[in-house]
Amino acid sequence: MAGNRGAARPSPNSAIAAASLLSSSRATCEQPLVASDSIDLVVSNCVLNLVRESDKDALIREIFRVLKRGGRIAISDIVSDEPVPEALKQDPELWSGCVSGAFQELDLLDRLAAAGFHGITIDKWES
Repeated sequence: MAGNRGAARPSPNSAIAAASLLSSSRATCEQPLVASDSIDLVVSNCVLNLVRESDKDALIREIFRVLKRGGRIAISDIVSDEPVPEALKQDPELWSGCVSGAFQELDLLDRLAAAGFHGITIDKWES
């Protein structure tokens, strides 16, 4: 899945992991660790699924905040086509395997759009 903040093509030399964006967010809300409009590419490889449900919107807004105009987000997280049952959400092994925190596909698309992303494309990898 990829989202675009603007029309310009980003530099291929600048990347940051999504995990670092919120690593100290509660302590640094007034002085963020990463400057606004400073990142070309944010990559998540099963990071979004490890964030508490209550923090997911803030994470997506933070990703949008740090991206330069034309910056991109690449998400390689498990996404479900239906809600994850509550019993599975409480399983620590499934959480650490990025299953129980999975976004529902339409919910993720809505949250990305609400944060300001546009031109969102999805590349599905199914086995």
